[in-house]
Amino acid sequence: LENISINMDCEMEGLEEEGGIPIKDLKSGESKSAYVTFAKDPDSFLTGSAACVLCFTMKEVDKDTGEPEEDGTEDEYQLEEVVLNICDFIEPYEVANFHKDWDDVGELEQHADTFALSAFKSLQAAADEIVGFLGMEPHNNSKTVPPKSKQHTVLLVGRLCTDPVSKLLVKAKVFFSTDNVVTLEFMIRGGDENIRLFLTQELVS
Repeated sequence: LENISINMDCEMEGLEEEGGIPIKDLKSGESKSAYVTFAKDPDSFLTGSAACVLCFTMKEVDKDTGEPEEDGTEDEYQLEEVVLNICDFIEPYEVANFHKDWDDVGELEQHADTFALSAFKSLQAAADEIVGFLGMEPHNNSKTVPPKSKQHTVLLVGRLCTDPVSKLLVKAKVFFSTDNVVTLEFMIRGGDENIRLFLTQELVS
């Protein structure tokens, strides 16, 4: 294969394609990478999907010389969509003492809210969804809900790719309400007010 590139059909507003790095040639058994680069506003965190097509020129190889023939056939192959989620903008980050860092940030840089998570039937399922959605690092072995628990708090830390980087700490308490519905008490500290509100809204949207 020669002239291998990726064509991405991205319609997410605020994301602009800058260019790409194609693969000049690829022989049988080889593995190489092609890239597409995009630019975005440093304060925006876009979510959505983009269709991807692999474009290339296929050439027959001369059995006697082992060299590709001069003429080739242009072809393309549909790839899986590229999906952008909030967790793609957050780096899991480990701290030595979660509670100390939590207290150091303080309540002045905090947003808190409570939501019913009626789609979930167990605390563990809700906890897994929160960890996966945010892409942060669980601390103090809080990722796993103990058996038969009626409430559990997941402690998370991550760094959001802002300029400068925003260190974020989360306490996500999941519990059963009086009518036996899984409920989330979500507290986030760090970053600015807009970031905290945005992440909270995205989590339950």
